[in-house]
Parts: sequence; C-alpha cells; structure tokens
Amino acid sequence: MHTTIEKLMHGDVSIVSYFVAAKERWTKILKDAHGATVQTLAKRLTDEQMWFEHHCGGRWDGQEVMAWTAFASLYTTQAGFGDNADAARKLARAFDASMCSIEVKGLAKRAAKSYGVDA
Repeated sequence: MHTTIEKLMHGDVSIVSYFVAAKERWTKILKDAHGATVQTLAKRLTDEQMWFEHHCGGRWDGQEVMAWTAFASLYTTQAGFGDNADAARKLARAFDASMCSIEVKGLAKRAAKSYGVDA
C-alpha cells in the first residue's frame, strides 16, 4: 500500500478509478462466494490476476489493488465482515491455493492480516 499512498499524496487520481473498477469486478468474482468452494475461488483468482494488472494500473499496481480490494469488497467499517466472515476466510485460503503470483499471494496475506482474517 505504500506505493498507492504515495501516488495519492502526489495527486494521482487514476488510483481512485482503479479501486472503483476493482470493486465492480469483485462483485462479479465473489457473487457466490458463500457457496463456492475454495478450489473454485482459487481458479477464479488465478484467472483474474491479468484483468487487475490490465485495468488497475499495470503489473505492480494491479497486483496490489487486487489483493487489498478483495478483502475490502467484503468489509464495511460499520459491520466489519458481518455475514461475509466465512467468505473472507475462504477467500484467504483461495489466494493461498491459487496459481496467482507470489507477489499477489504475499499482498493477500498482508491484506487478510490487516483486516483480521484468520484463514
């Protein structure tokens, strides 16, 4: 998140559009997260990494946006994960089981930890 924060501090407004696009994408990816298996989610994550890299600022920004917005899309500051707690834990396990890059997996671990997700 250091890169994202730095870009925001320099007025890079494109960062906002990446997060908005990511939110919309996660709605589709996680549409059935409660009923999907970890393996199903892992395959989706693997398939989606390139989308984030192509639509959210390139390789490095896209990977960071992918990992952090995955958990943010299930969380609100008012309710935390609420009914999405099991889906968040499943998502953390799916990142581990995916064929996403080692960078994405590491970022996802940090994001999950930040959000208090214990896979």
